Amino acid sequence: MLVKLLVSLSLLLFLSACGASKYAVPSKATDASIINDEKMAYVIFATEEIGPRAEPIFEYIPQKEEFKLVAILGSFQKFIYKVKPGIHYFYSMGGETHDFLKVEAEAGKKYYVHIETVFWSFHMTTPLIFAATTDKEIIDEIDKETQLIENSQNSIKWYEQRKDNPDFKAAVKERFEDWMEDDMQEKTMPASSGFAIK
Repeated sequence: MLVKLLVSLSLLLFLSACGASKYAVPSKATDASIINDEKMAYVIFATEEIGPRAEPIFEYIPQKEEFKLVAILGSFQKFIYKVKPGIHYFYSMGGETHDFLKVEAEAGKKYYVHIETVFWSFHMTTPLIFAATTDKEIIDEIDKETQLIENSQNSIKWYEQRKDNPDFKAAVKERFEDWMEDDMQEKTMPASSGFAIK
């Protein structure tokens, strides 16, 4: 367990040291130009102020124990992730904590996930948690106050170098199984939480 904890912490500290800016580039696209396929669904991840570090977000495929990079986000950034209709699991790293979210994506809908910072915590580092939202006021803030980004080559390189790390994979699998047992019901975004894209 200590090895797994150190792996998670070292990954996050590496991101903190390098700074968030090198992992994202401003997108030249607009939300509308990306969100345009009614046969697909879209998950919009957005951050508030999370300090100098970057926040990696992944899609986790438990059946294969595989990961896909969603984005590495800094403060006040958002990323639009296109998915096929169906069930998708996402996780973020926040020091020794991992937070998961299940999204039951429906074709032709977009889903908003606000990443919140938890300042009052007994954890060693400040955790970040997924806060799925249908609150129009929060969604308006996301649309107005966050910058749409794309992953830089540094993000892709960072992911490629770590996606097959056995200790990291084992740590996430263990956390995911605990989450399935204890927290999945509260951390599920049903299809009805989506907004029609047109």
